[in-house]
Amino acid sequence: NSSTFGKNYGLYIAAGTNFLDSPFAVHSSDGQSPFFQISGSGNVGIGTTDPDRQLSIYKVGVADAIGIGIHNDGTNGRKYGILVTGGEHGYGDGKLLFYDESSGQPRITIDNIDNVGIGTTSPVSTLHVLGNGNGKISVQRSVDAAMAAFAIIDTIGGEKWGIGISANERKLRIFENGNSDNARLTIDEGGNVGIGTTNPSDRLTITGGGITTDQGHFRPRNSNTALEIGLASDGTDGIYFQTNNCGNPDFSYVDRMVIKQNGNVGIGGSPSAKLTVEGGDVYVSDIGNGVIIRSPDGTCYRVTVANGGGLVTTAVACP
Repeated sequence: NSSTFGKNYGLYIAAGTNFLDSPFAVHSSDGQSPFFQISGSGNVGIGTTDPDRQLSIYKVGVADAIGIGIHNDGTNGRKYGILVTGGEHGYGDGKLLFYDESSGQPRITIDNIDNVGIGTTSPVSTLHVLGNGNGKISVQRSVDAAMAAFAIIDTIGGEKWGIGISANERKLRIFENGNSDNARLTIDEGGNVGIGTTNPSDRLTITGGGITTDQGHFRPRNSNTALEIGLASDGTDGIYFQTNNCGNPDFSYVDRMVIKQNGNVGIGGSPSAKLTVEGGDVYVSDIGNGVIIRSPDGTCYRVTVANGGGLVTTAVACP
């Protein structure tokens, strides 16, 4: 026994039913619970007389945190700890922390609603990653024939969607039913995007379907000009084609062609007939071509112009 710190401590090796008669215990001799005990079943308890695991650590009434430390004081060694927080701990209560004692920073946090935080002690989702400058998650395949992917699983445990890099390729795929060959969207190394195809040949390649827009717009552009194709935003029927000088500060578009729902086409304005041209001329440069008009008897005539401006009609097969 020793009284160096004002208490007497003892080592007991005994058999019995209470902690004083446990197979092995270290405790003070003033009747307090043991600091360390090995039960008859071989479980080890620190701060408890009834360890229910191979190693059980308890500290009654603690408001801060309890845990264990793993230290390596050798060259380039580091100190880590595993802590359970109480209500007065600065990181909140009821959290399991994997703590870097060398830097004084927590690395992984699991809160009391099963959220996991990496780089944060306040995770707001099932997995919350906060990086110092670069926060990212890496998934690496071990061989080229395998796929590195994230899986999204439905409530019955079946893999519904996945995001990954296809085997033997450098293509990012969003695929269905756990099958990377069943890709719905593919992005290749050149930045081409494929919908319905895993081999996009252009910036956007769509197979097996079309594009649907609800009063939306499609706007291809280069550094000088933008083209807008879309539905009339005022609720009127029709598709319009507009252009814009990209250097224009107000970014206004000018109507170039309109196709109404009844099939009428307007160039330069809204059509009042099958073809309406406003603000310009119709030019036919080939002298052998003209305008074909069908007569009441069903005969079709091509109308051209002769030297001097006279009109010439020639019977032709109806288109």
